[in-house]
Amino acid sequence: MTTTTTTVPVTTTTTIPATTTTTVPVAASCPAISLPIDALLASGYNLHTGARGTAVGQLQSLLAALGHYDGPIDAVYGQRTAAGVRSFQDARGLFVDGVVGSRTRGELAALRAAAEQGRTLTADGRVLRAGIRGETVRALQYLLDLLGYDPGPIDGSFGSLTDRATKAFQRAEALRVDGIVGSESRAALASALGLGPIPGCG
Repeated sequence: MTTTTTTVPVTTTTTIPATTTTTVPVAASCPAISLPIDALLASGYNLHTGARGTAVGQLQSLLAALGHYDGPIDAVYGQRTAAGVRSFQDARGLFVDGVVGSRTRGELAALRAAAEQGRTLTADGRVLRAGIRGETVRALQYLLDLLGYDPGPIDGSFGSLTDRATKAFQRAEALRVDGIVGSESRAALASALGLGPIPGCG
């Protein structure tokens, strides 16, 4: 009697622990951005020349994303990092000393949130107008509110209050006042927030 032995291949599955970072929800064709700043926000002390560590690395990454730093992300607070901080402080109307204290840290956090919402706003390239709903409208509402134009509840619904806030923004920026948010209004939002051009997907 002949015995036949069959070998079944073994598949090994490796589970990678999750990393606690914030990602920007965008369209499927547009990769999410991940820019953690938890250590930067959690540090209860001023960051200045000579400092080292994760908080400094996150500061450098954020400054680079906002267009104020082009040096290495090496977690070392050197002269180039201090220059980047001074550039950011000057652009945001803060006291310019190259030191990250509570006010500079808070402004960095606000700009990071604005940049993420700006990315969401441009993710699918849709023109936004009254009647549209979704995350892109929620991002628009967030940015309008940040600039002082009351869009009503930040609920993702482009209603009459959001339409009114959009037109008020367009009027203030000398744009065509039609309540429609296309590429021109997006660029004006970015400029008003000091973000530079908001990147889309392509």
